[in-house]
Amino acid sequence: MKIDVVLLTKNSVNPCLKECLESIRKQLPINRLIIVDGGSTDGTIELCKAIFPAAQIIYDVKGNRATARQIGIDRICTDWFVFMDSDVILKDDWFKNASKYMVNPDIGAVQGATLQIVEPVIEDFSVVMKRARKFLGGLTYKPFLEPEHRGFTGDILLKTHLVKDIKIPKILHVYEDHYIKKWIENKGFIWFRAPDAMCAHYMENRDPKTALNDYIGYVIGSVSFKRSFVAVLMIIPKILFALCMKPNFKMAVWQLKFQLYSFIGVTKARLTAQVRRDIQQVMKFKYGTRKEQIKDYKTI
Repeated sequence: MKIDVVLLTKNSVNPCLKECLESIRKQLPINRLIIVDGGSTDGTIELCKAIFPAAQIIYDVKGNRATARQIGIDRICTDWFVFMDSDVILKDDWFKNASKYMVNPDIGAVQGATLQIVEPVIEDFSVVMKRARKFLGGLTYKPFLEPEHRGFTGDILLKTHLVKDIKIPKILHVYEDHYIKKWIENKGFIWFRAPDAMCAHYMENRDPKTALNDYIGYVIGSVSFKRSFVAVLMIIPKILFALCMKPNFKMAVWQLKFQLYSFIGVTKARLTAQVRRDIQQVMKFKYGTRKEQIKDYKTI
């Protein structure tokens, strides 16, 4: 079978666009490659055309991730399609391993297993916190969705007819992937995580200011003010504990900034924004404390 592939780009040459495109060409049975670009100026489009001369390029300069995904969905003409992010590299046999789950009529999407490539400022803290949650559970809860509960569309195989009627709210320049996940699940289909369809996700050079996006998180119900406030109070003891396990002071500074920016975003939303109940009805976020399961913490 052939499938359409939708790739989102914006100044995406770094960290790994060339390798991403080559993995698409090698691993996926492509009908069309549809590239939705947010206005790249770093040679992204030129590189895409060099590797895929027949790629369909669509510009969404004034849009965001929500509008880009919607544009891609609206142009799909195959029964199944793949969403790809430009910082993801598919591993060998990705489609072979993912597509075998398509025969199950209850499965509406197959998400690959992701090896996150992140900087020590993020990885070291994550490792320590996961080990702590293994024993302490709710005492170390985070006010954010864990990856196990989040829909990521960096490498995802989707059944087209389930999303042809979706209208992704433009406000979702983040969490748009989770909106797609819940849209499919709310129709009674399974968003399946395939353990043998592997990819690498290069989440490098992440700015702690991205936590300001929790402004959106509050509006749509994924982050509450109470939980964000508690997280701010807990960040210093968490950092001190993490430093005992991983003496990385850059990690400590980055995590402190990240949590403060998150709280600023949530507080601003609480004071100025209107809660989107319509989006919350689709997303249906659930909170709860839990102990960390014993897993390879680098693999989602």
